[in-house]
Amino acid sequence: MSLRHRTYAGSRSIARWDPSRPACLSISAFPVELLIEVFADVVLAISVPSGLTWLTCNDPLNPWPYVVPAARRDVLMSVCKVWREIVLATPLLWTAVDVGPNSSLERLDSALKRAWPHRVAITVNLLAPTRPHTHLLPLALGVAEQSELLSFVFRRLASSETRWSKLAIHAQEHSVIDTFLELLERRARPSLLHTFEIICAAEEVKNAGNVHRQRSTFPPPLLTPRATGKEGLVSRACLLSSITLRGCRVDWGRVSAVISPALTQLTLDHIMDRLPLDRLLAIIKLCSSLESLRIGGAFMARDDIASDGDAHARVVLPVLQNISLASVPPPETAALLDRLETPVLRALSFDLPFHVVSVAAADYRAIVESLPSAYAGIPFEAVITLSLRALGLSYPVSVPGIQQLFCSMHALTYLFMDFRTLQVEFWLALLATVATPNALPTLKHLTVAGMSPLDVQEFILLRQQRGLPKLYVTMYCKCGWSGLEDERKWTGWLQVNTLSCTMYAL
Repeated sequence: MSLRHRTYAGSRSIARWDPSRPACLSISAFPVELLIEVFADVVLAISVPSGLTWLTCNDPLNPWPYVVPAARRDVLMSVCKVWREIVLATPLLWTAVDVGPNSSLERLDSALKRAWPHRVAITVNLLAPTRPHTHLLPLALGVAEQSELLSFVFRRLASSETRWSKLAIHAQEHSVIDTFLELLERRARPSLLHTFEIICAAEEVKNAGNVHRQRSTFPPPLLTPRATGKEGLVSRACLLSSITLRGCRVDWGRVSAVISPALTQLTLDHIMDRLPLDRLLAIIKLCSSLESLRIGGAFMARDDIASDGDAHARVVLPVLQNISLASVPPPETAALLDRLETPVLRALSFDLPFHVVSVAAADYRAIVESLPSAYAGIPFEAVITLSLRALGLSYPVSVPGIQQLFCSMHALTYLFMDFRTLQVEFWLALLATVATPNALPTLKHLTVAGMSPLDVQEFILLRQQRGLPKLYVTMYCKCGWSGLEDERKWTGWLQVNTLSCTMYAL
């Protein structure tokens, strides 16, 4: 709620607050209502920077997928007595309930009581910290201890299950996911639940079809409809608006039962059970309100790709704005893009590492170079955000073909490129595109990883020669990236010749 609306609503402390008076500039004189708004952003809203999320193509595991709200509450309460009293007396700040290796059952009970009567978002986070982002460190608790912790936690959560708005688990072992799903089979049906997440970081999830390491499947019984009363009427357990599944087993025959028109976000990443592409499209077709879709891994059965005669039977997603594809083999990538029709698509993310298998019929080079013309249902000319990552390291790339892709995106505003894996030909194609008249006229934000300031300087100079406006630039660099005699000289040049230049160490 804005400051003006709070004043109109009768907030006396805001009405008396005058920022022009020196006495009101002290943090102790700050209105309590505004402090609560700030605290809510700190505890509930702050997460992984959006730039890093886009740079990794919306990977649910990388970067770190979860920020612990309890730690943020503790920091706020340690500042002073007034802030502690405000945090303890504000139920909104306790609605994010996190469970981890160091969780205390007493603190869990306290959080549930203080959040009353609000809905609670529950996240079980059993992932070890990463150092760096792509390598998981060992967790302090063993697998048996993690399963025991889950059992104790769900006994305490039973009293609040009718208030669950989000239920998520982030774990490294399939047996822990099994325990989580088995515990849900004994739970009531949380009618307010709208977000469900399973993120498994086990190494073997990269190989679809390896199903023997996990017994339980999604969806659990508490999410599926069931008959009620003598009339046999079917009641839906809840209306999920967001489903994220990574590295788990899925019972595809029951998935359609939890899909509803309310679903706006769907992530299916490295699923362990395979299914034909046509069945996946049939499931996606049920999501008429879908706004964000991520497909990752090789779980689609290649033999069931639609023939050329069925290529025009497209699935129309009228409000889909964001598509992310990760580690999907070339034939499935081409077939999936060919079968989708997304009239309002605004964001595309490709994280498609090269596969050693024979891909003569539809390799990644052909896909990238034919994007502007081959897929009639994808409006590339209207795409605002493009993220490219890991588009192969073992095959020849045509700079003119990639340049054609950039030139076709007349509305492109945000460009993310991760050159820790991306081929340098993509950067050469971008430089060639900038030198082309009328290319990338709307670009405002450039985010790159693995490039030096000198490379970015060349890009900016080419834009200056065409008279294009300055950019917002974000760079993710390795420690000791510069290797230059005068580091300040180059960073200073970037600050002067951009609207802003932010650098982060990887």
